[in-house]
Amino acid sequence: MSTEPEQAAARILAELEQTAARIIAELEQAAARVSAAPPNELPRTPLAYLSLKQLARYSGLGVRTLRERLRDPHNPLPHQKIGDRVLVRVSAFDAWMDGFRVAGPQLPAHLQPVMARARELTARLKAPKAP
Repeated sequence: MSTEPEQAAARILAELEQTAARIIAELEQAAARVSAAPPNELPRTPLAYLSLKQLARYSGLGVRTLRERLRDPHNPLPHQKIGDRVLVRVSAFDAWMDGFRVAGPQLPAHLQPVMARARELTARLKAPKAP
């Protein structure tokens, strides 16, 4: 026959086992939610700050290229530095990238009148015919 302290210890042990089982189940659920999220998911808010590694995934540029652009004397990548950590605001990066936008290919000057005439003729063909 067990004594009162042994019974109390057994009750406490049973409660601890139940609590541990509940915590493990919660952790497994949380792990399942985390693993279900896409691995490259980044913050979508333009106010978010990204590390250079995250920014490399976001932009498709390499970390080394981004680091070089931080020190570009003509058009440096806007960033904040806290200690050794470099952070870049998504909206600032997007605005900075807009400075690199390239217009579509330009038609050589001698072909521009030909294309203008072709557009004019095409517009005439598409215009509704008068009855």
